[in-house]
Amino acid sequence: MLQQAMTDATGEPFHQLMRTLVLDPLGMRDSSFDQGFPVMPGRVGKVALGHDAEGRQIEGGRRIRPDAAAAGLWPTAPDLAKLALEIRRSALGRPLALLREETAAELLTPHRDTFYGLGTVVDATGADTQFGHGGTPTGYHGVSVTRLTAGSGLVVLTNGDAGEHVVKAIAAAMDTV
Repeated sequence: MLQQAMTDATGEPFHQLMRTLVLDPLGMRDSSFDQGFPVMPGRVGKVALGHDAEGRQIEGGRRIRPDAAAAGLWPTAPDLAKLALEIRRSALGRPLALLREETAAELLTPHRDTFYGLGTVVDATGADTQFGHGGTPTGYHGVSVTRLTAGSGLVVLTNGDAGEHVVKAIAAAMDTV
């Protein structure tokens, strides 16, 4: 609903609003909410085709989502790392932060007995708060996790439904570091 409300209020397509308001200020130049992004000139061959759990390419090779605000970001791992680092910078009140410290706190505060902040999954049960998000659209699997105080983290993106195993193995290795 927020996606449609933003589009109705501005008359701009959602993907252009997100480019102007979020992606460009964060320096996320290689990511987009435009569902045509994978096949745009200059992008062909740069976006991984999705695969099912048996390794077969999904029909059409790519997922297309009408609910772009909720699940339509075409990200790169470096761009997701930029986002995580900016949330961390803002939450810690560091110079040049793009978000107010209070806004970052809302992102990192679990609400109503859940692990969900505003747009993030938050685990504040250990010695260091961890935040991030995962996604499992058909043909892909990915996760971003950042430790707030330590500043360590990971971003793993796979182009297969079986990528969950890769993500879990890398996340487990992170816990041993």
